[in-house]
Amino acid sequence: MMKAYGLLAAVLLGSSVGAVAQVLTLPQVPTTAPVFRTIVPAGAVNMGVSAFNAFTNSGPPVYRPGAFQEADGVWQTNNICLRSGDLLLLQGPAASGKQLLNAQQVQRVVVRRDTFEVLRDFAYYVKQKSVRCAAGFVQRVVHQDGYTMYCRWHFDRPGQAEPTPIYLLQRTENAPLETVPQQQRAFQEFMLPLLADNADMAERMKHGQYFYSQTPYVLWQYLQARHLAK
Repeated sequence: MMKAYGLLAAVLLGSSVGAVAQVLTLPQVPTTAPVFRTIVPAGAVNMGVSAFNAFTNSGPPVYRPGAFQEADGVWQTNNICLRSGDLLLLQGPAASGKQLLNAQQVQRVVVRRDTFEVLRDFAYYVKQKSVRCAAGFVQRVVHQDGYTMYCRWHFDRPGQAEPTPIYLLQRTENAPLETVPQQQRAFQEFMLPLLADNADMAERMKHGQYFYSQTPYVLWQYLQARHLAK
């Protein structure tokens, strides 16, 4: 019987509160989905993904140890690289012999403590233009009290070195994805109704003390405050 490793807690400090990322380390031959949750600290602009270059779009691939779940639900470990938001490169061949998988062939990917889900047939907005995606990787950055926030790492063009983070909010499990606006005024107007029952955070948002780059942390902080108030 396979022996699973224990639960590892990594504490990421924010400006005023701590954020805890829980990671269940992968067994050597994973058979079920790892349990994980990543919360980012205040002021984090690119979150954890840029720290280890999980996504690359030009130059040689940067491989990291990780695991991926194929469309049939089977988990495999490998040295992996996510490319251009929609491709998974493997340093060693998968059981199928393939070393390149597209998002349609994968359910999710785990690299270190980061979760990359595959969403199918979804749309999001970049610079007020709708982008339709048949299947693509998104990073799950908040998952609490029914709210889920993803980050879609968007590449405008081939060869673009740094992707643009697009935050997608799902208010309940079956709710449609909402794109968080990037422009400051539109961002404030989008977030204010969400923060309405937290007078302090709503006031800070109203006076421009939160920014788009802090979106996951703002949502996490709001959910933490709401939980403590119960």
